[in-house]
Amino acid sequence: MGATKSVQLYVSSNQVGQSKSGVTGWFCGCGSGVGVLDGTQLPQGTKGTKKEEIIQDSKSLFQIDEHALNAPDNAGKNLIALAKYLGTPFQTDLEKVRAIYRWITNNMSYDEAAFVNKANNSTDTDTVLKMKRGSADAFSTLFAALCKEMNIPVEVIRGHAKGFHFDAENPFTEKTKPEHIWNAVFVESEWRFVDCTWGCGYADDSGKFQRKFEEFWFLTDPEKFINDHFPIYPDQKAGEFWQLLPKAITLAEFNRTIKMEEVTKEWGIEFSHKEPVIIFRKELNIIIRATKYPLRCILATLDTTGGVNIDNYSCVHRIDNATFKIQVKPPTPGVFKLTLFGKRDDDFSTESPGLVKYTLKCTDVTNCVRQFPYSYAAAQTYQSCLHEPMFRDLPQRTKVKFRLTSPGLQAVKVEKIPLKIVDTNTWEAEVLTSEKGDSIVVFGSASKEGGRYHELYKFNVI
Repeated sequence: MGATKSVQLYVSSNQVGQSKSGVTGWFCGCGSGVGVLDGTQLPQGTKGTKKEEIIQDSKSLFQIDEHALNAPDNAGKNLIALAKYLGTPFQTDLEKVRAIYRWITNNMSYDEAAFVNKANNSTDTDTVLKMKRGSADAFSTLFAALCKEMNIPVEVIRGHAKGFHFDAENPFTEKTKPEHIWNAVFVESEWRFVDCTWGCGYADDSGKFQRKFEEFWFLTDPEKFINDHFPIYPDQKAGEFWQLLPKAITLAEFNRTIKMEEVTKEWGIEFSHKEPVIIFRKELNIIIRATKYPLRCILATLDTTGGVNIDNYSCVHRIDNATFKIQVKPPTPGVFKLTLFGKRDDDFSTESPGLVKYTLKCTDVTNCVRQFPYSYAAAQTYQSCLHEPMFRDLPQRTKVKFRLTSPGLQAVKVEKIPLKIVDTNTWEAEVLTSEKGDSIVVFGSASKEGGRYHELYKFNVI
């Protein structure tokens, strides 16, 4: 008897999980299901392993990344040559998949024109390697082709994504054509998600591609991936399977979930309001809680749909070490865009990454809406909560009561006038305002001896 012949099996979605004895292989393409690899049936899900359990030390990826990043030009002349270069030094499928991901995200550029106009949107691997640019179709097809060349099970998944063109007020429907495409790859005995397109960069506010490597989209945990990726298959069960969740969600649930940026998921930030569109009357309070990493501060920008900035009608309060409150009081009824930014406690850079974006629909306002006082970063650093006054403009030559609490301050003053401590962590005093056109600043110090004072809040005298 001769040796058992190995053939490539193409499995349709209604054959998912069926045993095919003596057959190896899989199908790289939309609408496929799970086959058999080396006589072993591939499981219909994940083990629930977290990415941080698979990659416990990011330094372990350094040599793999260096090999991929230093690939000579001739390595990418064709698919076979590239697969040989990327895969030869490594033993495990995880290492090989990492090399593929890092090469694609470093060498490919996203082509917005190919997405919008469907121009030059070739998925032929030789053409893609020559152009080194394309839409998500080109990225995912190249990734799958390289995996296939290295005998690594891979799936190409088409579906909805909350990308640059996503509008929460125009949710996806059953009739919406899927316009994004990504991959699932079988490594470490389970299926894991990979999105090379989003891993190589992002579209800025003008829609122009900006290269920026994102580690997040490599072997992303399914419960994080589903926030902005929803697979669409003709066979509903296949679509549910490729969510890789213990319990699949519906398209309606996907639409109702606010899109969280990569850092939001990585930092474990939770929101009181989980839907992208919020309808309210007069005042809105959103609570944010950091569950994984301490946050230095939260910033908020409030704009009209016409792009007019009205930040003065929003205010951020730090409740405790992990909790923040965003207070919004729009000046008029209407639709507004609220964008939240954050910074980790160990981040001393000047930039604050975006966290989420809300669409706010205010149906009614109070009779007299006033702007909030200007709040400095130190107010959050010392968990300062201003109680009075809660409006920015103060009348001239008038006695105004100032009151605030802070567990992190030892002394508080309004300009040069010290406030008295009246309760645990609470200071207050009546202060006579100055002349029209002046500004009044509240300062705080963490030292009882009156060390360095930090600006907390600023008011205008009118």
